[in-house]
This record gives sequence, structure tokens and C-alpha cells, in this order.
Amino acid sequence: TLFRHFIQTLLQQGVLHADAQGKLGYHDKLGELAEGVAKRVLSAELRLSIRQVALHRDDGLETSTL
Repeated sequence: TLFRHFIQTLLQQGVLHADAQGKLGYHDKLGELAEGVAKRVLSAELRLSIRQVALHRDDGLETSTL
């Protein structure tokens, strides 16, 4: 319930939005902000690993819905 409350708060404040299918999305500027913070906190290797895992997961989700 804590996570649901957190997501609901982000939706109410306009940080996140839900599309017609109920999938959550966010403004491009939020992604840019997170990328900038990640560059200061995480090593280049770790950022690359996270990006590869995220892209691989997105590929799997797209093919599973076909």
C-alpha cells in the first residue's frame, strides 16, 4: 500500500500520467532529470547495465503482447 500511495501522489501532482490502457508514463523532462542525477551518482558501467536491462525488458514486453 505504501507504493500505491506513492504512485497515487505522483499521479495527483502530475509527475506521472496513465494512458488509456492504464500504463504509467512520465514527462520527458523527468527522464532527463533522472539521467543527470544518475550521472553524478552511478558509474558509467552501472548506468549502461541498467539501461541494457531496461531495454531488454521492454523488448520482452512488446513481443509478449503480440
